Amino acid sequence: MTNEKIVEILKQKYNLPVFYRKVFEKDLKNYNYFIYGETNLRKDACRYYQTIEVVWVTERGYNPGLQEIDIIETLESIGLRLAENATYDEVQISKTNQYLDIVTFHFSRPVKK
Repeated sequence: MTNEKIVEILKQKYNLPVFYRKVFEKDLKNYNYFIYGETNLRKDACRYYQTIEVVWVTERGYNPGLQEIDIIETLESIGLRLAENATYDEVQISKTNQYLDIVTFHFSRPVKK
C-alpha cells in the first residue's frame, strides 16, 4: 500500500484533511485532521518493514467514542498492520481553555527492495 492509498482511504471514510509529516495553521479550517509519516525501517529475517505513524487530532468532544478501533480496522483493510499500542495525549490550544485530543497509531507495512 502506498502513501496515496492511506490518504485516499482516510479522506474518503472520515472526511477530514490528511497531511504528510507537518501541518501549518494557515492550512487548517479547524483542529480535526490526520497527519502521517514514516518513522523507521527495519529488517526482519529477509523482509523489510516500514513503520508509519498516523496521528489523529481532534478538538475536545469531537471523538464520538472508540472511533480509534474503526480507524485501525480501516487502515488494516488496505494492508497496514498495527505495530504497537495506540497512545493518547492532549494539548491546550494557546491562550484558550480549549484542548485537542491526540491519538497516535503506529502501523507497519512491508517494503519491497
